[in-house]
Amino acid sequence: MEITASGVSVYEVELDLKQWNGLLSSQVPGFSSALIQLMPSTVEHRCFSGQPGGFHVALAQGTNFGHVVEHVLLELIHLAHPERPRYTGWTRDLGEGRCLIHYGAPDYLTGRLAAILAVDLVNRLQQQEKVDLDALVEQLRHPVESFTRLDDEPGPGPIRAELVLGEGPREAEAGLPPRVRPVLSDWQRDHILRLLISVEERLPLVGQRWHQAFLSFGGEYAAGTADKVELINPDKFISCYRRGDLDACFHGVQNLTRLLRALNIPRDFLVHSLWLYKNHLMPQLLGQFADDPREMAEAIGDVDDFFQNILHAVEEGFRAAAAPETTGVFPEEEATLRSFRARQVRPPRVLVVDDDAMARKVTRSILERQGLRTLGARDGLEALSILAERNGDLGLVLLDLVMPGLDGEVTFRRIRASYPRCRVILMSGYPLDQRQESFLQAHEVEFVAKPFASKELLAKARDLLELHLTGRPALN
Repeated sequence: MEITASGVSVYEVELDLKQWNGLLSSQVPGFSSALIQLMPSTVEHRCFSGQPGGFHVALAQGTNFGHVVEHVLLELIHLAHPERPRYTGWTRDLGEGRCLIHYGAPDYLTGRLAAILAVDLVNRLQQQEKVDLDALVEQLRHPVESFTRLDDEPGPGPIRAELVLGEGPREAEAGLPPRVRPVLSDWQRDHILRLLISVEERLPLVGQRWHQAFLSFGGEYAAGTADKVELINPDKFISCYRRGDLDACFHGVQNLTRLLRALNIPRDFLVHSLWLYKNHLMPQLLGQFADDPREMAEAIGDVDDFFQNILHAVEEGFRAAAAPETTGVFPEEEATLRSFRARQVRPPRVLVVDDDAMARKVTRSILERQGLRTLGARDGLEALSILAERNGDLGLVLLDLVMPGLDGEVTFRRIRASYPRCRVILMSGYPLDQRQESFLQAHEVEFVAKPFASKELLAKARDLLELHLTGRPALN
């Protein structure tokens, strides 16, 4: 529920005390003093006495651990946001070792994360473990990042799944078949990151326009859920883009979608919300390519694939939280994302290197008529310069053996040394001598004689591009 007039969000969590059921704070040796030493500012908590220090008195006399968690989470929120007035709460015993904690927070994710961190902190103090309070407070200042952190990242650690997800079983336990996430090539990842960083200053405007469109679409229901649904909008993951980590973004969307499913927010609603956001993001991204239709087309394709991955993460978040009886067959929401299924990964470019301008043009034309994207280079030096600039976007080089300056053999050796995933086809309009034939055999490199048949060239090109997409390095 929301008290919108005051600007304060009110939340509830149900806590299972487990082995601490029936125990009071005074009955756990050293617990009360450790908590007061760690969080001395809890002296401001009035608790039942109505006077500062009331919570400390309750700790010393003995209080249940649901009540302790309530005060710890409220203090964590205060330490993370000292500029705000202190939030308050209350705890009610539900019986059988369970209690309900009702409290205020500045927003949904901060409120949710504060409860998770408070439970973790109290558990650690009960076990007489050290607690890094500064790290917990820093996590609470940036709650979205806590849900994007992976298991092997340094820092306080990722949010524990069982705390984030409540009672929802994992996908494997629900019997749901795994699904492969749409593939992004290395070049696409770099391109998407550059695009998102380039509009970072305009993302608040995109968010505002999304919010208006979202409210128009969903009415009162959208108004009540906007602060939660926007958690999976791309602008919330700018820290991931700055550090060049798209996977952390997708991981965060999946985690947060599990939370949203627990709130019974329909998947259709999330999908439409992302569609609205994409509509407002695109004009900001594409304005910089107004004079370059080809670059604009590539940006559109790559951003579309980026959103395919976000939508896949949304779907996986729903699947992981599905009910246990959902085995093999997903609920009626199954059709929701069919129209969003990702295309196959954008194929890498082919670089045609030939000092003969006409031969270069004809070769590129043959490849482009089959849907391949090409670039051209006049000589080996220009080819290496293009590779250095966009090697992740180049999967194949058609390289003339006989060229002035840096010839084909030297250029080939440098490509193979610096770009092992890039495949090469050597070509020549002159008969090969014995040394050149030995060179081709030694390096197991493909060769086509000019003039070549279109079918021969296309067959070799497609085979090598397929190998490039597998990620296996070329032979040396």
